[in-house]
Amino acid sequence: MIEPNTWYHVNGVFNSATGEHSIYINGVLDTTSTYSSTLPASNTDSLFIGISGNSSPFNGMLDE
Repeated sequence: MIEPNTWYHVNGVFNSATGEHSIYINGVLDTTSTYSSTLPASNTDSLFIGISGNSSPFNGMLDE
């Protein structure tokens, strides 16, 4: 369970050979799902962390 006011290391992994997405929290596998349709195309779009486009700012803190 994610608790407020606590730091967590969250990592997302995508295996393009299997279409599998995995989420790790503090180095422990939390969940996995498989992409069953066409894989997403690669692109040169920007990656935003902590905000969804121009709205929905992340209500928390991020650190390197």
